[in-house]
Amino acid sequence: MIEVELKFAFTDEILQKLKDFGAVFENDFNFSDKYYDTTDFQLVLSDYWLRQRNESVELKCPPRESYSIADDFCGTVYREVHDVNLIGELLEKLFNGKTLTTTFQSFFEIIDHYKLQVFAEIHTRRKSFRLKEFCIDLDYVGEEYHVGEIETMVEDEAQVSEARQKIQNFAQKLGFCTKTGVPGKMDAYLSQHYPDLLRRIRDFKFSQK
Repeated sequence: MIEVELKFAFTDEILQKLKDFGAVFENDFNFSDKYYDTTDFQLVLSDYWLRQRNESVELKCPPRESYSIADDFCGTVYREVHDVNLIGELLEKLFNGKTLTTTFQSFFEIIDHYKLQVFAEIHTRRKSFRLKEFCIDLDYVGEEYHVGEIETMVEDEAQVSEARQKIQNFAQKLGFCTKTGVPGKMDAYLSQHYPDLLRRIRDFKFSQK
């Protein structure tokens, strides 16, 4: 599956508009994310984000086709992978340029095999809403930071452009600008703990446009 997402700074006015548009409240819950990488950050410097959220595992990585971000849409497009062996295949290709010749029984076998370690742990309270094909999440990281996300999932890369346009139209109805990117939870964490790494990640993403 492919995730198309736009982050935004939410206000009481935007929350009211969500209710006016008929957004349905779904859940209010807490979770912890652990992010893994090599000691020299080979994953995140390739825009690969390997995460364990509570008991689930996910790799976010660029889709097969490269998508430039339009001037009026500061969103993201990521392929989401949950299958342990597929995650292993993608990491093997990234690290060694080879086809994986073994299978993994668990996520922790991948951690051991590639000598990965936790470099970030983020605790979040999330309020989730649903409106048609959109999932709207409001994330609170302690008292100091909060951010909203509008996302939709598509199965085929041919559907990405249409999904981006739908998110952009919805965001404009809510009344916030899609031209200016809003830092996500990870950006805020890296800014505090790994500012040089954040600069290198941004340089890499800029080079891919």
